[in-house]
Amino acid sequence: MCLGSLVSESWVLSSASCVNASAPSRYSVLLGGGSRNSYNVQRDVAEIIVHPSHSMVSDSPSIVLVRLAEPVWFSSSVLPICLPDPLLLLLPETTCWTAAWTSNNLNFGSIQKTGGTVSSPTSCLGLSQNLSLCIEMSVPGATLYQMDAGVSLVCPFKDATFYLAGILPSEQNFSFASPNSAFVRTGPFVAWIKSHILT
Repeated sequence: MCLGSLVSESWVLSSASCVNASAPSRYSVLLGGGSRNSYNVQRDVAEIIVHPSHSMVSDSPSIVLVRLAEPVWFSSSVLPICLPDPLLLLLPETTCWTAAWTSNNLNFGSIQKTGGTVSSPTSCLGLSQNLSLCIEMSVPGATLYQMDAGVSLVCPFKDATFYLAGILPSEQNFSFASPNSAFVRTGPFVAWIKSHILT
């Protein structure tokens, strides 16, 4: 299972590591849920578009657009996330939010909002510093968390609106001993995203 971000009535942004772009009919998208077995809306997938610079090289962009077979109706549990200004940069120590599965005896069954702060790109390995956003997660005690590939990182900007700042390229676990997670910044790819979702 992978996570993604609804960016319009018909498009979801996720990680390229999640899907086989040549076989969209294999997949479906579940929206509006708070657990792996609970959701409000299901849609088949009509098309998958991988960013043209994606490769298996670790520092390449790892984002994908998924077009739903039918548009969704927005509701209190199904809403799109705003895309950031491509030139907007997050300051160190900015608090951002993501979603992670919490561990109960290694059974990752419930999802919760999890916070973290922007840290130096050198704190995270595996992504180009120009494309990565390194987040030091707030981890209480000995709790273990798991984040699925494609999960969104949302951050507030000056107008207090939350924007989609990053996408997790691959599944990651984090804990008090290892709190840093590297996200792919969405800002550099906003023009590419809009060229598809606005047509």
